[in-house]
Amino acid sequence: MIQPVKYLLSVLLVPACMAQPSASSASGKRFEVASVKPAGKIAQQMISAGRFQSRMDNVRFEQSNIPLLTLICMAYNVDWNRVSGPMWMSDAFVEVIATLPPGASKEDIPEMLRELLKERFKLSVHHESKNESVYLLTVSSKGLKLKAVATSSDGLTKPCAGRSGQYSCRATTLRELALNFSIKAPTVRMAATPGRESDERKIDLPVVDQTGRDENFEIDLQWIPPNGIMKRPVSDDARFPPRDPTVKADSIFGAFEAVGLVLRPGRYAFDVIVVDHVEREPVAN
Repeated sequence: MIQPVKYLLSVLLVPACMAQPSASSASGKRFEVASVKPAGKIAQQMISAGRFQSRMDNVRFEQSNIPLLTLICMAYNVDWNRVSGPMWMSDAFVEVIATLPPGASKEDIPEMLRELLKERFKLSVHHESKNESVYLLTVSSKGLKLKAVATSSDGLTKPCAGRSGQYSCRATTLRELALNFSIKAPTVRMAATPGRESDERKIDLPVVDQTGRDENFEIDLQWIPPNGIMKRPVSDDARFPPRDPTVKADSIFGAFEAVGLVLRPGRYAFDVIVVDHVEREPVAN
């Protein structure tokens, strides 16, 4: 399994140059026009300056500075840690601009990306099943105690964010919540501080959603870490709901149970995409 480098915003979607028509193919759906070219690594300065672009809808697919690994993940609808191949894929950034053909929708984009990767990167893969120990996320027998929401208050779904003894989501699915708490998801790792664990959440295995619920939920998980609640900047308070003084959960497992969710040890067969061949540089437009 490849190990990703420290690329910023590793799961963000990402634009390119003037597009050229893609050749027709009977093997699958294709973008009407598509352009791919090498790009540099994304940096926070690029985002602040508005030079980072991301769009994926029924008309266009535009991604700037996206790792080739992330593009493969999007094409096969798998998480980055379910792709086995050359380590450099997480460090090879590209730009993509593509137009969907008439009648297509964003649901067709993964299939179109697979065709694009075959043509421009000579990608070939095969599937393998890997059975692993996991925590299965299920609904408690007492029922779910979460508020379903269409979107967050500003009309957008938001990623989850964590701080000492608290993990909040303004509007996210339980599948996304499970992914964020998987041991291999880099977005949930917490930096070590003197005298503290490097990750207070203590979820040491991947988490797999088996709740059968696909709504967006407003989620606020709260617990008391073994070493107490670490002080955070006052600016953090605006990003999180106020802490509930009645919280008695002493672990993240208890925090899940408090909202009607249970993490049960189990086994799960993951689909792994094995990269047999891929070119680092795309075929010229």
